[in-house]
Amino acid sequence: MRTKNILWSVLFFLLFSFNGYALLDKRCTTLAAGIAMRFMERPTYFDWKSMPLDRATDITARFLADLAENIGVDYGCNGTSASIDDVCDALKNDYGFSSAKVTGFSGFTIVGEIANKRSPVIVRGENGDGGHEWVITGIISTEIYKCVKIPYMENEYQLINTGPSSVSFFVDWGHGGANNAWYSQSGFLYPNDLKMIINIVGV
Repeated sequence: MRTKNILWSVLFFLLFSFNGYALLDKRCTTLAAGIAMRFMERPTYFDWKSMPLDRATDITARFLADLAENIGVDYGCNGTSASIDDVCDALKNDYGFSSAKVTGFSGFTIVGEIANKRSPVIVRGENGDGGHEWVITGIISTEIYKCVKIPYMENEYQLINTGPSSVSFFVDWGHGGANNAWYSQSGFLYPNDLKMIINIVGV
């Protein structure tokens, strides 16, 4: 389960360049929500077929502008701001999602969201330079087993889980495709104060 957003990122950059100051690194909240909605193609009243992932369209531009307004993004010369709670509220109150919930980060929960519900997860974190929101759209879970001969049974073997298992997440950082890849939680570019939106159910 992957998505790409190269042109969406470029389009957002063009939409929200202001007085020569590009807000490229600060538009993540809107873009993360937009990527998740596009990934799910929800709500169904949007013309998702007119918002392809391989080229920019006017409909995509209008969608992202509307999304930013409904999230309540605050634009300034030094960047923009909006909280993960604002994204969650906009999904439910402005776009009719039947559920979306902000919670603390849990890799185990993300595995369940993606494996069982096929739902992307919006994540927010911080590093020393500030905060960022991104989308997780895929998981790889690796378990380690060894083959052991069963005592007193000729040619009989069994697999024994030697644990622990490891999980990697496919992360769409919203940076025009840059650094999109599989990461363990310890490899996140914004590893501190992690929160996420789960149980995203569209209409």
